[in-house]
Amino acid sequence: MNPQIGYRQGMHEILAPLYYAVEFDSLSPIGGPDEADVREVCSNTWVAGDAWALFDSVMRELSRWYEWREPSPNAAPRNAISPLTTHVNFNIPDGPLNIKPYTAPIVEACNRIQSTYLRTTDPQLYKHMQAAGIEPQIYGIRWLRLLFTREFNMTDAMKLWDGLFACDPTLELAQWICVAMLIRIRNECD
Repeated sequence: MNPQIGYRQGMHEILAPLYYAVEFDSLSPIGGPDEADVREVCSNTWVAGDAWALFDSVMRELSRWYEWREPSPNAAPRNAISPLTTHVNFNIPDGPLNIKPYTAPIVEACNRIQSTYLRTTDPQLYKHMQAAGIEPQIYGIRWLRLLFTREFNMTDAMKLWDGLFACDPTLELAQWICVAMLIRIRNECD
């Protein structure tokens, strides 16, 4: 998996629906010879392993929203050719350095949802939320890290995941789902 992140609270809420789906679709290994290949691939013997493989796949994209500290400066870049590339910086820019403090990717995503996407989609709601002092992390961290599993019942969450994974395995669409949820909540309150 990703040893830099490790286990973080909420990851089990991603694994549980995957386990449920694999278990639901699994088959008993006992059956007719004409179904042997399908029964082997979908055998309930492999539920835990299959669920873990799916979890690992989902976490490749979702893990960025669980990062909580700046990547280690000692970590070699993926494309490092030699150890020298991690010790000496030969690309020294001219002019002032624009060094920004580290911001966790989940915070960046939450800010983008409210300050960019919602602001352009529904300026009135954006202004209202800003005036009320509603920080996007209040709703965004839970929604994104758990991929809406706490906001919908299991059946609806699984349908949402089907569409999300089929259309956008990078999970960028999840941020727009947050915007849609905010607009729906506003419409229900009107």
